Amino acid sequence: MKYSPARDASGKPLINGKEAAIGLLGMAAVVGLMVWQNPIVPPYTGRLAWLFSLAAQLLGPSGPAIAMWLSVALLAGMGVMAWINAGRQPR
Repeated sequence: MKYSPARDASGKPLINGKEAAIGLLGMAAVVGLMVWQNPIVPPYTGRLAWLFSLAAQLLGPSGPAIAMWLSVALLAGMGVMAWINAGRQPR
């Protein structure tokens, strides 16, 4: 078997999809907290500049942090709904 950094010596994945999703949601929540404590100021740069400026216009100076937390809540809710619906599949 070829070497893969995402697998152990026996070929099993090091983390599953649920653990990866929880990690990404945790990191996004921490970034939201960092943006809340140290707000970014205009002019925004980068690919998400339009999103940050829209959030700041709609929600005020702490808009980017609130938008980040709303996206975390939305993705977590979608994950919970998928998990609940996965248990309801007919066998």
